[in-house]
Formats: sequence, structure tokens, C-alpha cells
Amino acid sequence: MSETVEVEVAGRSYRLRSDEGGADLAAVARLVNERIGEILEAAPHLEKEEVAILAALNMGDELLRQRAASAAGPAEIEEAVAAVRGRLAELVRRMEQATASPD
Repeated sequence: MSETVEVEVAGRSYRLRSDEGGADLAAVARLVNERIGEILEAAPHLEKEEVAILAALNMGDELLRQRAASAAGPAEIEEAVAAVRGRLAELVRRMEQATASPD
């Protein structure tokens, strides 16, 4: 069931509908406000519209990077695991050589 939630972003109130509940929208509004605050701190001379666009671009970039990071398929994961196993085996071999008693 859809719920109407009121959130405040950059000093303005917005009434939004959500199928997921108000807590999620409130968390998103907090995140947006944090990002806007960071941008305003770094560049207080910018217009509100410019700040909002920069915040949206910044968050969109972050989302795309996270998607790309999580898009690694099984082949990439297996390759990474194999590489780590190979490095561990090499370290074990070196450690055994270093600690081996001379005959």
C-alpha cells in the first residue's frame, strides 16, 4: 500500500508517495541533504539549482561505481580467488624454504 511521506530537502518540504515506507524516503532525504551540505561548504557561491544538480551527479556517479563493482560475474570472482590462492601458495613455499633446516 502506498504511503504519503513529507521530507525536507535543502530547506523545502516535499510530500512524496512511497510503496516502501517513510523510513526509506527519510534516509534518502538525509543523504541528499548531507551531499548538498558538503557541496555548499566547498562552494558557497553556487545557486541552489547548481548545488542540486551537482549533488545528483555526484550521487549518480557513486551509484554507477557501486553497480559496476557489484557486477563482477562468477568468472571474475573465480579468477580473483585463483590469484589469491596462487599468492598464498607462493608465500607458504617461501616460508617453508626459509624455515627448512639445512641437511
